[in-house]
Amino acid sequence: MVAQVIDGYGREITYLRVSVTDRCNFRCVYCMPEEGVPPKPHASILRYEEITRIARLAVSLGVQSIRVTGGEPLVRKGITSLVNALAGLKSAGLRDLSMTTNGSLLAPVASDLAAAGLDRVNISLDTLRMDRFVRITRGGDLGRVLEGAGAALAAGLTPVKLNVVVTRDNVDEILDFGFLAMSTGLIVRFIELMPLGHAGVMQPGAYVSTERMKDLLGQSGSLTEVNPAGLGSGPARYYAWAPHQGVAPSPGAHDAAQVVTHKVLSHRDAGAPALVGFITAISSHFCPGCNRLRLTADGRLAPCLWSPEEIDIGTVLRSGALDEEIVRVLRSAVAAKPLEYTASDGISRRRMSRLGG
Repeated sequence: MVAQVIDGYGREITYLRVSVTDRCNFRCVYCMPEEGVPPKPHASILRYEEITRIARLAVSLGVQSIRVTGGEPLVRKGITSLVNALAGLKSAGLRDLSMTTNGSLLAPVASDLAAAGLDRVNISLDTLRMDRFVRITRGGDLGRVLEGAGAALAAGLTPVKLNVVVTRDNVDEILDFGFLAMSTGLIVRFIELMPLGHAGVMQPGAYVSTERMKDLLGQSGSLTEVNPAGLGSGPARYYAWAPHQGVAPSPGAHDAAQVVTHKVLSHRDAGAPALVGFITAISSHFCPGCNRLRLTADGRLAPCLWSPEEIDIGTVLRSGALDEEIVRVLRSAVAAKPLEYTASDGISRRRMSRLGG
């Protein structure tokens, strides 16, 4: 019989997000200030063996999906060795091992990550325009991210999803991302801006609702809800989108698709609908169905993305605790999950760069 761990509201907890670093090579405007944030002391960051031990015990409690995040996980040295160790948990019940990355360092290591046992990747990308990308990331290279997406497809890290945080500054690119998905086989997920950390103090009016995003796609093509299998453990709802005759992408979207597919041997069938998803983080809370815990890079369990409560599992682990004690801490984190977030002012001061989303 498969082990289960159930929270106080009857939700089975099957998903663990693991932040391996609070460092990032981007300074995205909604994630952190331009000068960055002070990094955690090196000694406080969990070692790979410690992460693997916690993950092993989480899997023994019924966790089936693990996502490696950051910061930017690929800035941490030896990340492939951690992926390999976590992939070894598939014999114990782990079904899905994935990673979220900004994609800028992905191209050279995509095949190594696949060989180590990584199943798939999500890539955070909010624009297909080079000048806008530089401004949003404060200096990133769009070409390297697109090459990373293509390398992930070529390596079989599929489905490859692009996570697009939509704001008033990039909402005009909704159609371009739809065309990119249609021409490459990438899955684009449009995400409502959450007032977390630095995003919480962005100028009023930056938020764009999912309904507005759907309207823009629906005005320019057919948008039909679908329920495809094998797309992971998250809260996205998916749609097939096909543009009306005469609706065309911008030159930038066409160029981006060319970069992505440059080294992909099997190209997507021409004319096949795009698969796009929507994550309604604000307009329609998915808290009642939340199935996850988060492990921060410095060894704390966050039961809820919005709640300030954290359970210190790292100190317990480093005190020489037996597995039974670590399991007790994991269960206490599950028990601490609220039904939904209750941020009184709608803004959480927690930084996404440390929690990993």
